[in-house]
Amino acid sequence: MATGVAGASTGRSGSGARAAAAPPIVWGVADDASKFADDGGAWFYGELKGANLSTNRWTLAWDSTAPTTIKELAFLQRAAPQAQAAGVHILLALYAGTPSPTATQHDPTQFCAWAAQVATVAQVWGIHDFVVWHEPNTRLYWSPQKDDAGNDVAAPAYEALLAQCYDTIHAADPAANVIGMGLSPRASTSASTEPLVFLRDVGKAYKASGRTTPIMDQLSVHPYPNPSAPDDSPDVGYGVADRFGIPNMDRVKQAVWDAFNGTGQPTTISAVKPLTLVVDEIGWQTDTTQYPQYVNKENVATISEQTQADFIKKMAEKYFACDPAVVSVQLFLLADEQYRDGRDANGNSLGGGWQSGLLTAGGSGVSAHKSAYSQVASDFAAGRGACSGSMISWTPKGSTSGGTTYSGGTGGTGGSSTSATVGNLNGLFILDFVTALQRIAVAQQQATPFVYSGVIQNFLASTQTSLDTLLASMHPGTSLTMSGSLIACTGVCDAGTILRSFLNFYFNNLAPRSLSKANAKLTKVASFTTTVKPGKKVSAKLKLALKKNAKAPVGSYYLVVALKNKADAKTKYGFAVQLRSVQAKLLVKRKK
Repeated sequence: MATGVAGASTGRSGSGARAAAAPPIVWGVADDASKFADDGGAWFYGELKGANLSTNRWTLAWDSTAPTTIKELAFLQRAAPQAQAAGVHILLALYAGTPSPTATQHDPTQFCAWAAQVATVAQVWGIHDFVVWHEPNTRLYWSPQKDDAGNDVAAPAYEALLAQCYDTIHAADPAANVIGMGLSPRASTSASTEPLVFLRDVGKAYKASGRTTPIMDQLSVHPYPNPSAPDDSPDVGYGVADRFGIPNMDRVKQAVWDAFNGTGQPTTISAVKPLTLVVDEIGWQTDTTQYPQYVNKENVATISEQTQADFIKKMAEKYFACDPAVVSVQLFLLADEQYRDGRDANGNSLGGGWQSGLLTAGGSGVSAHKSAYSQVASDFAAGRGACSGSMISWTPKGSTSGGTTYSGGTGGTGGSSTSATVGNLNGLFILDFVTALQRIAVAQQQATPFVYSGVIQNFLASTQTSLDTLLASMHPGTSLTMSGSLIACTGVCDAGTILRSFLNFYFNNLAPRSLSKANAKLTKVASFTTTVKPGKKVSAKLKLALKKNAKAPVGSYYLVVALKNKADAKTKYGFAVQLRSVQAKLLVKRKK
């Protein structure tokens, strides 16, 4: 893979690099159709899961003329519980919308107060991921971009908004994951800003502000092919160094490094909780001339359905599944839009006009699966296992720390063993009870039994440094008693109640409260107890709690962990981690 910045290096292995476990990658779609569906998205989610996709990004518009109102709340109330029940993970992209003049309305105080309100409401449905704004480097979504002298004014203004929203959203929901930018891959007009210039300018504004805490937990990018050649394959990037396509992720990583190295905002290779990348829009439009349900003529170059399948497969197997910095990918869309040019039959402008879905337009009873729907489903299920080569390592220009060599991505679609990782947990260790819920994805291997012990061992290994830091901050030389349970929740799951109930059990020996009134059923699948000693490797023997030959219950899975200081019984800590994509077909593996 060619580098986008001279001096930076991208490769598949490297001497002197530090070893690390590649975090999981999850796949889904960016599509609002489920949010607006009369059935709450029931048909949509059945089709989504049929392709082994597990995430859905929705947009949510802020109206500056009614700045404290969630205009689409009724749609959320109908669709979000349906998504939660289906086990589909929702991301919300928050930005200004109609009827206000979208691009010029970006008051940080008003917008971020509204964003906090959204976070407060959404967490009841298990929604904790928020993309703050959409393509702010383009004049279409953020204006003005430049002042009369040609200076970038959009990036400093956006940095102030992102920083404020980071604080307000996290205050409203301690488990929130704030995703920055949603960068367009190119300046859409001469009045817009090239994305990597914009990113570096955000870094300059961050440094000038004097802030020492992060402004984003992840970075969102939209690596579409050049609109002048929308039928380009994933191998074709951009010739302009400050733009990026699928093969140009090294440019994004370098821009992040240039912008934030040495500050309180982590970069993609930070030792503690590195900044990961979310691709929340990507796709290619297909030829739909053979179908009768579409309206108007196509206005862009298209590709065949088979070529679309080939492109998505290459994108997964050669690039994103092999890039440990990329942890989430949303295809745009699941099902095509009916109007090819974004205008209805009467010529009225509706916007959109995309035929890049895995399904044709029409919905239940009309939509048909395109070739990619079935051909790439195994890659979506395999996660990192879809990588057809070694994991990508990368070293920035100006770095003396070496790159990072990652494990867990080789072996074609079969992949490696199931694993899970999390970032730094220091922010989650809160005295008494943790109200925050930190989610991790589980790399689910197709048709392979889910081995809970492997998940927990990987989890413990990934948190070793944080546990040592925690011990050092308490009483030097002491030990912790760590107890944990793997909990399956079927129905409407309240993560905060689950966490408090089980910590109450571990700390006070009180049986977990029944959640029947919350329309949920809890099942303890497994448990463990171990001792954590300073500087010692953590290990735990997992005791399964299900009956012999029982299947893993369908629902949301939580690993609840409690820690007590042996030298000071009053010092207690706890946290919970949600494990995604656990299905009934995955059996508990037992020794005979």
